[in-house]
Amino acid sequence: MRWKRSVSIIVLLFITTFIFSGCWDYKETEKLDVVIGIAIDKEDFTNEYIITGEIASPSTGERQSKYQSKIYSAKGKSILEATRNFIPQTGRRTFWSNSNILILSKKIVEKDISKVLEWLYRESEIRGDLMTLVSNKSTAREILEKGQNPDTIRSIEIAYALNNNKHIGTYPKTQLSKLVDNLKSKESTVLIPLIDLINEEKKVGFQVMGSAILQQKKVIGYLKPEETQAALLLRNDIKHAVMVIDDSDNGGGNITIILYNPKIQIKPIDKNGELELNITLKSSIDLNEITIDVDLTKKEEEENIRKQCENALKKQLNNIINLSKNQYKADIFDFYYKIEAKTPSYIKKIKSGWEETYLQSKINIDVNLDIRSTKLIINPIRGGMKP
Repeated sequence: MRWKRSVSIIVLLFITTFIFSGCWDYKETEKLDVVIGIAIDKEDFTNEYIITGEIASPSTGERQSKYQSKIYSAKGKSILEATRNFIPQTGRRTFWSNSNILILSKKIVEKDISKVLEWLYRESEIRGDLMTLVSNKSTAREILEKGQNPDTIRSIEIAYALNNNKHIGTYPKTQLSKLVDNLKSKESTVLIPLIDLINEEKKVGFQVMGSAILQQKKVIGYLKPEETQAALLLRNDIKHAVMVIDDSDNGGGNITIILYNPKIQIKPIDKNGELELNITLKSSIDLNEITIDVDLTKKEEEENIRKQCENALKKQLNNIINLSKNQYKADIFDFYYKIEAKTPSYIKKIKSGWEETYLQSKINIDVNLDIRSTKLIINPIRGGMKP
């Protein structure tokens, strides 16, 4: 299949780039196994780390060279010891700098992520652009291991999903360097994508959807896909987003829109020592799919659709803001840094108590959408032209 060939080509590029780099010679690379994906767990009763690596091993086929997936796991009192314990299983040293993804267990991220990040940051082979995820299963290991087909490199497929997040906007793409930077500031938060396993046609696949909220050293909560999308909009971290707006109150059906280059504008106002934030979301949209009765040849009906979309989006943004205040008690949108860039003098006044300032703040949301295309010839097929 074409996609399998693409995966093989990408893995081949990763490995040949490594082989022909000036720092290594070919004889040296024959002694190494190239790790494409990493999963890290911690065992409760032994307090040992469990490192799982997906290794791309060359396998010569009838027509062309292919790479097969091999999964190895090793334990150690430290992460470094666990990585070295791969050698008795593989017979060779493991090479980590071509790793695409890092999957962390909930047990690690909910307690203290700093110790894991410290090793990853100091390890010279690990790159700062390593894409990081949190496992939604009981372990990180099973994301790589369970139901894995040796003929596919699951880590590469997960990397594909992360790199294409801009087309859906329901999960972030988060690099290791962001997590390290997050440790340095108590005002900062990072959203990390969640990954789960799904059963499809008697096969086990994966699904990236939703996010974990990391505040300094630990995860303080989790967001559903639609909540993640709203949070990413407020963080200005979305280029494109697909939204389905339910119209069940008016006879059923829905409206599917695509947002293009949505931008958030924030205007902080100091009202007698209390913060008020006026937030405006502006975006062009396409009306991509409509299953309600509407005549889009009439300007007033198109205008009604636009207002309906604006109100739905405004509600979604207000919901995630209320969730951040009432449940997580944290600014998960990095408003602090946006205000600091705009009005640093105000931030200096409240720097010692930003969390309380945010929780007590009044936030006003406004949404301005511009319909650039209806994506329809005349009207929705279901609705047809109104008599």
